[in-house]
Amino acid sequence: MKKRERHAVSEISTFLIIFACLLWWIQPALARQHSGGMADSSQVGGGRKYNAIELVPSTRLIRIGEILPETEVSQEASGGPYVKYGEFYVTVESGLRAWGAVIEPSSIRGPRGSTPQGNLMVRTELTDGSFEPLNGPVPIAIGDYTVPSKTVKVELAFAPTWRDPAGTYQGKLLLRGYIPEEEGMRLISPDQTRGIWGGKQTIRFVFKNDETIMIQQAEDEITFSVDGLPGERHGEAETTFWIWTNAQRWHVACLASPLLLMGGGHEIPASRIDWEQLDEYGRVVASGNLGEDSIILNGWEPANEARATVRLGVHLTMADLGGTYSGSIALNGFVSGHGQGH
Repeated sequence: MKKRERHAVSEISTFLIIFACLLWWIQPALARQHSGGMADSSQVGGGRKYNAIELVPSTRLIRIGEILPETEVSQEASGGPYVKYGEFYVTVESGLRAWGAVIEPSSIRGPRGSTPQGNLMVRTELTDGSFEPLNGPVPIAIGDYTVPSKTVKVELAFAPTWRDPAGTYQGKLLLRGYIPEEEGMRLISPDQTRGIWGGKQTIRFVFKNDETIMIQQAEDEITFSVDGLPGERHGEAETTFWIWTNAQRWHVACLASPLLLMGGGHEIPASRIDWEQLDEYGRVVASGNLGEDSIILNGWEPANEARATVRLGVHLTMADLGGTYSGSIALNGFVSGHGQGH
């Protein structure tokens, strides 16, 4: 009887030992199944913890250069000088079940502490191929534990307005991780992401907004009918033009070709064409001739589509023949600094 009891106890002990071993073996698998199939941290990102989102930018300083106005970025610009453009790459590493990364502006300052009025824009793989205003957090990458590391391209553009003064602009951008929501992948408040490892990364950017002036004229040909006495001012032709510039000091010069008599046989030099600048009420506020001193307008502050009108006339001599004369005029803008104009 005692022998049978000892045998039963031995069988029970053996069963308990086998059961404990089985439980110890299947417990990690059950934990992985409960966590939604998340990859083991020792196999993701070189042993990183599950709550880590690490951001590795390819640079800490972006020098933004110019691109020509006819490029696609300028189509979303605010009607100012040449758009500034730059790009960099960010590597995002995480073992989270779902993870994301955003970029957002931290600060931007212009000459003498001015705040830019133009648009700072960004384009990533998540912006549907277009530049979006960088007024707040903009996603640059999303992923899950099946993609523990991802490198994305981030393109920046700044479209200054004509009211943004020329000079150097500097600022900071923040890169941070976030947890996408299950629906809509909307951003969770930054206060809810404080438990995520990796923290924020800061990238500085700098660009120079050069002095620029642009002139648009309504017409580039002038015609005079001459039939009066020598020494008198004959014929009048008005030309209207518009100025855009971010310069503090700027000038507009008018260059004219000699006036040719229709049918040939005679010409009047440009030095005998005079000009009168008119104000908005049609009053003469400045005058001169189109000889060597051809500056017809001066400005001392930035201008955004400023309108100006100039009235032209011609003085005759005894040698001038009566008839109709025609010629061409060209307006050139330039700034007092080392800017550019056209």
